[in-house]
Amino acid sequence: MRAGVDPDFAAYVAARQHQFLRAAFLVCGDRAVAEDLLREAFVRLARRWDTTRTEDPDGFVRTILYREAVSASRHRHSVLPGALDALTPRQRAVVVLRAFEDRPVDEAAEVLGVRVGTVRGQPDADPDLLARLSSGIEEVDLADTAWTLARQRGQRRRRVFALVAGAAAATVVVSQLPGRGTVPTPVPSRTSSAPSAPTAPSSTSSVASAPWTAAPRTLADGTTYVVGPTPAQLAGLIELRPGLPSVIGWTGSPRPMTGASQHVVAVLAQDIGGGGFLPVLLLQDDRTRTQSYAVIQAVVTPVAHQSVMGLPQVPVDLRAVSPDGTRVAIVQDTDVLVADVRAGTVNRFPLPNAAHQDDEPTGGGFTDAGRVVVTSEQRPLSMDPATGAVTSLRRDAAPDPVRLTERAGDLAIATTHPDGNAASSTTISLGLSSFWGQSSAGPSWVARGGFPPQDLDPSARPALNGLFVVARDRSRRVVLTIDDGMDTVKGAIRALGWVDEDVLFTYANHGRTWVLAFDPRSNRLYRVSEVLPTVAGVGEPGPLLAVWLGNPRI
Repeated sequence: MRAGVDPDFAAYVAARQHQFLRAAFLVCGDRAVAEDLLREAFVRLARRWDTTRTEDPDGFVRTILYREAVSASRHRHSVLPGALDALTPRQRAVVVLRAFEDRPVDEAAEVLGVRVGTVRGQPDADPDLLARLSSGIEEVDLADTAWTLARQRGQRRRRVFALVAGAAAATVVVSQLPGRGTVPTPVPSRTSSAPSAPTAPSSTSSVASAPWTAAPRTLADGTTYVVGPTPAQLAGLIELRPGLPSVIGWTGSPRPMTGASQHVVAVLAQDIGGGGFLPVLLLQDDRTRTQSYAVIQAVVTPVAHQSVMGLPQVPVDLRAVSPDGTRVAIVQDTDVLVADVRAGTVNRFPLPNAAHQDDEPTGGGFTDAGRVVVTSEQRPLSMDPATGAVTSLRRDAAPDPVRLTERAGDLAIATTHPDGNAASSTTISLGLSSFWGQSSAGPSWVARGGFPPQDLDPSARPALNGLFVVARDRSRRVVLTIDDGMDTVKGAIRALGWVDEDVLFTYANHGRTWVLAFDPRSNRLYRVSEVLPTVAGVGEPGPLLAVWLGNPRI
């Protein structure tokens, strides 16, 4: 990208930004959030300006803006009047596209990733009312900021690719050696020894490994608030080796998946463009204990509800791996892909047709009993991964036995029965603005990424991202942030899994993603892995991978 903002890009943004900002506000009901979403949409546009400028920049921005506005609206209270506020976020998006922006039915359906019939079935609205409601939204000037942020992200991403390309020419990258090496699966251990080549690029030229033990603050409500290191200090953390390689990703082409005596260590994805992905598995041979990458030759796409800033989200659920580590399930809009790594088989089991938009899948994964729960706002399902037979579950069903949710602006711990049906929910008095990503429950704790209240600790720098960690018996609450000065995007911290009492989570910052581990008992932070840019979603504020490390359940 050129150093200065492209004049055509600046002209396009100047002409379109006010209309888009008003539209985003009408969907999400929050002026500040609407501006954040629009800025990020323009950043994404700037990174693709050379190709998108001659195609359909409006469609590109609308897809990002509306889908992310719908997602943001699910976790916040809007200031819109009763008639609009009573609609679901997606219904509001349809109304705004059709009545405020005067877009045709088929275009509205494509922007939101829904069926044409879903758009036709939404209520009508008065265009003059929508215009009046958004008339007070002031003009903004986002061209320079968006172009600068896009250029910075591109520069960092190119540096990472250059370092990786010079590190190895092996087909597969594993923890110890280039190519296919022996990677034992030991009892989780902590080490300060540097990994052999190829290694992840370091944030600093020379940093000694050292434990990070933050001085926690105890807030008035008893919450422990921990401010972690800066992004530049992450490379110097002591490593935790739970069975994941210190560098995750491949530099050539993963081999096709074949049946063998093996189990899944991680599920990732390869971006093939056009909103499609190929699932890639990090597999471990049960006899030799070596690890290698294998691709499933079946294209998967995000379900309609899954988006990160409106771009296709990597469709990997945290519970995508079966309890015994031998199957992978990926929920799609109309079916569920199930791969058996022992048998070497891949099946697509169809789902019943959704009669209404709220019946459509929102994701899903394995329960501890080995069933696949397909989540939905109104009609969740339970599927047998061997036959594809489905049964209905009650509303709010989920594959997680324990998870963190949001209830009227507060944290809540929700539990489910073994079949996935909701069991109970208990509110915890710790405010938050919104959650993102999924919960992950360990033996004694449950964690999830979210947006911490900016007044949580007035003595600390504000943070866009936090890891909320709560004891399952509700006796302790810990909030961890990374000291990045808010120089990142919302959604950069996401819970991933557990190794004993250490929670694994991903942290994305300026084109790079790390897997880190945090011990909420001692407030110590460890480095686990860095993820190579060949993995879809690296450096972005979305999901990246699912892991299975042989624990009772991660």
